[in-house]
Amino acid sequence: MTQLKPQLVLNKMVDDFVKAGEGLFTSPPPTSVSREKGTYVYLYAKLSKRLSSTLAVDREVLILFTSFEEQQQRTIKTASDLIAASSGRLENSLVIIIHADAEGNAKLKRWGRKRRALRPSGLRRLVPKQARRGRASPRPRAFQS
Repeated sequence: MTQLKPQLVLNKMVDDFVKAGEGLFTSPPPTSVSREKGTYVYLYAKLSKRLSSTLAVDREVLILFTSFEEQQQRTIKTASDLIAASSGRLENSLVIIIHADAEGNAKLKRWGRKRRALRPSGLRRLVPKQARRGRASPRPRAFQS
C-alpha cells in the first residue's frame, strides 16, 4: 500500500475539518511549518460568538494538524511555540490538535498538564455555583430521566 506524503495527508485533514466545522469558526488559509523533524499545518480560528462563549475564550484559537501516527511531546512544544510567537493574538489557554493517533488524546492531555503550557479553559464558568461550593445542584432538565 502506498503511503501518502505528510503534506497531502495534512491538507486532507484540514479540508475535512473546515467542512465539518462550517459555521463554527472562520480563519485565513492554513499555514505549514516544519519543526522538530515534522511538518504541521495550523489555522488561526476566530470562533463563532456562541462557541467563544461556551469555551470562555476571547482571542483566536490555534488549530494544529499533525499527521504523525503516534503523537509525541514535540506537538505540545510546537503548539506552545506558535502561541508564544503570535504576540497575544492567540488564546493561550486552549489549543485544538487534530491528529490520527488512536491514543493521542490521552497523551496530549497528560503532556499538556505536565508542561503547564495549556490550562483548562473556563472550568469555573461551566460548573454551577452550588457544585463549586460543595453542594449538589439539580440535574439539568435535558439529563433528567
